[in-house]
Amino acid sequence: MTQPRKAFLDWWETARERLSMHAEPVPLHAAQPWKVLSDADGPIRVTRGDERFHEGIAITSHEPRGKVARFMLRTTIRDDDHALIFLLAQGSQFLVQAKAEPGNRSPGRVALTCTLQSSFSALTISTPPFWDFVKNLVTAGVGISVPQDPAMFYEKVNRVGFYELSENDLPANASLPPEFFRATLSEIAYMSQQSLVSEHLLQTLAMRDLT
Repeated sequence: MTQPRKAFLDWWETARERLSMHAEPVPLHAAQPWKVLSDADGPIRVTRGDERFHEGIAITSHEPRGKVARFMLRTTIRDDDHALIFLLAQGSQFLVQAKAEPGNRSPGRVALTCTLQSSFSALTISTPPFWDFVKNLVTAGVGISVPQDPAMFYEKVNRVGFYELSENDLPANASLPPEFFRATLSEIAYMSQQSLVSEHLLQTLAMRDLT
């Protein structure tokens, strides 16, 4: 396997150190400022303020092996796509970012992911880099709706897309925010061997052959 460029490895270490987070399980009642509402016959509802975000629900599925009881998570923000997962490319390079998320097992909880990975609820709070460009792609119908981990999430669907930028979209020598880098496919492959690539980046790479 081709070794990554020194510039890529240096960028990754700098980004990982800056973005690293610590995460550990805590009792539900201690997860401030979230509030947990539940009753014996209903779902476990996790809210922030007046808006409900997630529910833990019991599901009974009738399968070839018989009736199976499951515990699943349901997102209650939207009825259609819940999140945007998009990868932008320039020639033979891909616009990737280092992103920390509490569920990652990587050092500092940081992984290499696609250009835009955000829930619609998060987009109402802050505007990530390249959102204005991706928003136009979504409006134009770019991307497909893909179920996310349907063994865990109940009817959660993400909008997943891939798009090749032109020089007019973004000059090849344009500077990027510090958490972003133009990575080659071999560099992404190298990181995947280290278990440092998110499933969303792998998902959007597959979109190249579907669009």
